[in-house]
Amino acid sequence: MIWEEILFYSLLYLGLLYIIGHPTLVILRRFPTVNSLLEAFDPVERLPIEFVVGGAVVYSWCLIATPFGAFTYASSWILTLIFVALNIAVLFRDQPNLNNISKYSWAALGAFFLGLIFRIVPMQGYILGSVTDSALHTLFVYSIIRVGGIPQSVFSGSVLQFPQGLHAVLAYFSMISGLPPELVTFYELAFFNATILLAVYCLGKVLVSKQFALILVLILLIISVYPIAITWGGQIIPWGFTIFFVSLALIFQKFVNADSLRMPRDQLMFVLPGILLGYLASTYAPLFALLFIILFLVMLLEHKQFLRQLQSISILIVASLPLFGIWIFRYVVVSNYNTPYLVNESSSAAFNAALVAGKQWFPYKYMTSIQAISQAIYNWVAWPVQVHYPGSTVLLTVLVIIGSGVMVLAIFSRNHLSLPRNLLYYVLGALITILIWGADNPVGLFYYASGSFSILTTELNKATAIAGTILTPFIAAVPIYVLLLLAAQGKILRPKHRKYVAVIVFSALIVANLVIVPFGEQWLTGNYGVYAVTSNSDYQLLKWMRTGIPDNAVVLVNPYDAGQYVQSIANKTALGTFTGITYPSLQYQRVFTLLAHGIVNQTTVSLLKTLNVSYIFVGSRAIQFGWNPELFITHCLSFKVVQNYYNSFLFQVISTQVAAASVTCNYI
Repeated sequence: MIWEEILFYSLLYLGLLYIIGHPTLVILRRFPTVNSLLEAFDPVERLPIEFVVGGAVVYSWCLIATPFGAFTYASSWILTLIFVALNIAVLFRDQPNLNNISKYSWAALGAFFLGLIFRIVPMQGYILGSVTDSALHTLFVYSIIRVGGIPQSVFSGSVLQFPQGLHAVLAYFSMISGLPPELVTFYELAFFNATILLAVYCLGKVLVSKQFALILVLILLIISVYPIAITWGGQIIPWGFTIFFVSLALIFQKFVNADSLRMPRDQLMFVLPGILLGYLASTYAPLFALLFIILFLVMLLEHKQFLRQLQSISILIVASLPLFGIWIFRYVVVSNYNTPYLVNESSSAAFNAALVAGKQWFPYKYMTSIQAISQAIYNWVAWPVQVHYPGSTVLLTVLVIIGSGVMVLAIFSRNHLSLPRNLLYYVLGALITILIWGADNPVGLFYYASGSFSILTTELNKATAIAGTILTPFIAAVPIYVLLLLAAQGKILRPKHRKYVAVIVFSALIVANLVIVPFGEQWLTGNYGVYAVTSNSDYQLLKWMRTGIPDNAVVLVNPYDAGQYVQSIANKTALGTFTGITYPSLQYQRVFTLLAHGIVNQTTVSLLKTLNVSYIFVGSRAIQFGWNPELFITHCLSFKVVQNYYNSFLFQVISTQVAAASVTCNYI
């Protein structure tokens, strides 16, 4: 699919969220407490809020419809038509006043479109996304569509065992647009990555000003490696970041300055962000946990309003429970992925990933010498350079180093260098929260406290992406903002030259982004392709298998090729689906190893019989340990070519006896 088509579907997707979210917010603004939260935002600043509210409405409808199997094509169209009618009614009653939109907001909107295109263009060279992560998320979307809601069964052994808050929204869009779930799941990495720009603009404006917010947007646009680098996996994370920033923007404007919360009814303004936090928890639980720790730390820093802020946090938690409570029930009662399983170091890849991340980012246990301490500091400062992304290699790293120094001076200076306390509290809270997350690794403080919520530990290796999105850009924006602030105060230039400083600074940021584009696009294209090995011939074969083989077929697949999409796209039972934790059985491990080493003998076919395998899918190429189709062709008395497209093959197991390898089949 060419990038113009992907852009069309991206805008259509966001348009559907807007169609649902906009009238919902208009109705909610009839309540004075909600209106007091939203009145400070202009129409552009409200866009990400409307996107998130729209997603929460769709997810809520999916939960309500699940017991009845009613989350279907028909109900999705009915829901859409209802909200289209509401939008028309709202438009006639209350036309938007575009004159209220500031130049900074228009610039942020323009940056959003540029960022969206930059993230989309590299996708056009690929058929589908990662055969590990994207394939699993595609399966979740298909499962919702096929059962008319969130399925009761779980995907055993995976970090994610059932659909999250994002998957319901992806299923809804697939049913409305007609775009297959596998493509929706792949492309959402780009358009939800771009919505982060609008969401962070909201938060930056609340923390400091629209000027600071635009600096943030221009850093995250193309300069910063994160969240751009979230490409081949972690489909739920970009949407989680959008919800995270939107929720914090709604909370922070009243939470820090708690003097406005004088009456008990004033606390009701936190009900809406609390509901959104419930949706955040259902989408990406680690960000939900990190957000509440940030709020708790801010409450300790702003200790004068402790009781009022404690009441606010309590309301946020209670309001999140309707959506989060269902997620908790599924995770604790239905899921079989728990803390004792992770403790088994020898069999748990998740534990090993957490161990590696712990040593790299939070090596508290290993700080036994000056060298270890200096190595830990180096890891934190230099990691943007190590990824070799053009924007982060020089510019972002320099800004982070300078920004860190400025913030340290601000914290210990009497007037805080005129930096708003909202910003200081947020950066300190985010920094300490991320450090706490990794405390006492590899198991970590979160691990001991989380019990069944051990997803917090498995996601520890995402610390780089999380720190690089919720913390690093805010520090990098500080020196640029301070420069503009000092110029506005006439401390570095004559008064008549003040107005030129902002123009020069923002122009320089725009030019820096544009200069990085060709190099960044090349880097991003390679990053999208890390595990995106599915070819057009693979995709054709997968679609043929929907009706080309019996429904009760059991297909053996390689965990590192396009066979990972058999269960979702072909809707057939697949043996060997990559779970991220372990292989499905010891028998599968043996047969996989034999085939990867090009061995077909009596043991191989006996294992296939034991596993009840009826077909074998061989993709055109694999990440590693690929199976050679010639291996099966040369044993034609045991395997028969059922269908092939170019170099993608589907073999049927026809005998449990091994024939002479010299016999060759004519499969054409």
